Amino acid sequence: CGGKTKSSIFGMHECVTTAADLANAKGKMGEASQELSALEVRVSTAAATLQEAAEMWQPMFGKAGDPVAADLFQSAKAFAGELEKATTDAKTIMSEASELEKTADALASKDFGKTEEARGAEAAVEDMGEAATKAIAASVGLEKLAKQSSPELEDADGASKRYYPVMYFVDKEF
Repeated sequence: CGGKTKSSIFGMHECVTTAADLANAKGKMGEASQELSALEVRVSTAAATLQEAAEMWQPMFGKAGDPVAADLFQSAKAFAGELEKATTDAKTIMSEASELEKTADALASKDFGKTEEARGAEAAVEDMGEAATKAIAASVGLEKLAKQSSPELEDADGASKRYYPVMYFVDKEF
């Protein structure tokens, strides 16, 4: 529908599908935000664990005269900071998505036959598309960081069967 002020096809919109477009954009953004939320929790936990361990062990090795190990723990602290920054960015994106979801809920009951309301809904659909894209990009980044910070071992079950206990080398009958 173009209304009286829209003179070209590029300025027109289809009022009939605006509500469906709004619901679809909200759904896609919600899915992307949920995936981001799960990854944020995983990476945030890894960051806190890494920071805590590094803070505990770095002074011990520094006092024991092992500057190389102490430096490794300093590197662990720096990586924990990177993880924390990524989770902070993810929280910002999730907050924006939450606000857009509230906007979409408020717009859902509007009459999209009216130009102003249709424009508001179309702007919200565009904003939600951008938010979903940001959430997906952040999820990809967090997934990489999650794999770096806490890799999942694929063949960990039965790994100890490949090794002999120390006493085997002392007394093979043990």
